[in-house]
Amino acid sequence: LPIRDADGRLLNVRLYKPDAKSGEQKWLNTKGHGSPAQLFPLECLASEEILLCEGEFDTILAFQHGYAAITGTGGCGVWRDEWTPLFKSKIVTICYDNDAPGRESAVMVAEKLAGIAASIRILKWPPAMPDGGDVTDHFVTLNLGEEEFNTYLKQAPEYVSSKTRRMPKDIQGVLPAGGFLRSYISYATELTDAPPEFHLATGLA
Repeated sequence: LPIRDADGRLLNVRLYKPDAKSGEQKWLNTKGHGSPAQLFPLECLASEEILLCEGEFDTILAFQHGYAAITGTGGCGVWRDEWTPLFKSKIVTICYDNDAPGRESAVMVAEKLAGIAASIRILKWPPAMPDGGDVTDHFVTLNLGEEEFNTYLKQAPEYVSSKTRRMPKDIQGVLPAGGFLRSYISYATELTDAPPEFHLATGLA
């Protein structure tokens, strides 16, 4: 998979390892060309509405279904600060994997884009989506279509930055004014019936 910069220059060639064992990297970089991570594909930045996906396969599949999809080649936990201005005034929906790293990284990215993008939403996968499931599982494994996916996109809650969201008084003073943990607890509290104390305890565990 060729990775190019905005001028079309080849920066890296990513190779897929289909027989990767559990814990192994499925995508391999050409030696000496994997760092820093890049956005792929850059052409989709021209769109007003963007899906941020976790991984190249999800991105390509979403693109095939008509969505302007982008991913980072460094994995969901990597976000370079120089990427943030590229999403200025964009309508962004984050569609990361249905697992703890995906959910936590989605909040991290949303916090980075807060105040830059016109709108930020984080897709909440339905109960039918297996743990670790993703865009590819939606269209391939579960054999669902664009109609269902569009419903998920419409139902995705608008992200409110922890910088502006008010925290309960009993949490104030326990967490710093900013930071990832505060963002994650705020967002998790908004999505569930559990109190923020629960998410604080699990976040620190």
